[in-house]
Amino acid sequence: MLILFVEYEIIIPDEFESEFKKFVNKLDKASRARLSKEIDILEKHGVRLEMPYSKRINSQLWELRTSG
Repeated sequence: MLILFVEYEIIIPDEFESEFKKFVNKLDKASRARLSKEIDILEKHGVRLEMPYSKRINSQLWELRTSG
C-alpha cells in the first residue's frame, strides 16, 4: 500500500493580511489556539478537507470554517 502525505501552504493575499491579523488579534487565547489547530488541519488536507472544517465557495475558493 502506498500512502502519500501532501502538505499544502496557506497563503493570505497581501490585500487581506492586515484584516486577517486584526481578526486573529481580537480572538481570545483559546480561540486563537483552536484556529491554529484548524489551519494545521487545512495545511495537511488542503482541498480534500470537508465539512465541518471547510466549505467550497466557488471552483477556486474555499473557506475555513471554525467554531467559537
